[in-house]
Amino acid sequence: MKFFISILLALLCTEAVDGLANTSPAGCGQVGGDYPGTDGYLERLLDEYHGVYVYLGGYLDGSDGLVKLESIEVDPRPANAVGVYTDAVADLEILALGVPHGPVPALAYRIRTGQKSIVFSGEQNGDSDAFIDFARGTDVLVMHMPVPENISGVGRKLHAPPSVIGKIAAESGAGKLVLSHYMARSLENREENLQLIQSRFSGIVVSANDLDCIGI
Repeated sequence: MKFFISILLALLCTEAVDGLANTSPAGCGQVGGDYPGTDGYLERLLDEYHGVYVYLGGYLDGSDGLVKLESIEVDPRPANAVGVYTDAVADLEILALGVPHGPVPALAYRIRTGQKSIVFSGEQNGDSDAFIDFARGTDVLVMHMPVPENISGVGRKLHAPPSVIGKIAAESGAGKLVLSHYMARSLENREENLQLIQSRFSGIVVSANDLDCIGI
């Protein structure tokens, strides 16, 4: 089993430990500041002496009958996409790319299966031309919409407003745009925000709900 971490924030990773068994996690590398890389995150969780879950420390070295985790760290500074998983038999490939999210390291993922692809934007402010190239021609582009159009200050440094979401979807040539990760402030004028997106992107726009199944 594999799992892929877009951003190492407490409110988004609290359940990661539940999926550790027989997994190979991929996520951000350490670039300094207040945020650990994936290896540091796992060590702080599982270290047998100082971790939060000391009884799971065997995942770090394969002791106590547990499977050693083989993590992959990706430099989150936007540059070139990095392959984090391939399966030739299943014709499956997963790439990661660093995306701008203020001071917080974050990754986007592109999953290709056969001739189809899905891109998960991760948390980002939409200022990366590299991400547009990364998402180019994807069948489904999944983007977060946590902020309204008039967002400013810290919120704008962290997140893309609706007009930028629409611009990215249009410039990347995505076949379908799926919106997720709403927050109260983006739901206050939800229809207006959707109109701003649709004024820039002429493709299909899906407003996602938990447990939705969306076709490619």
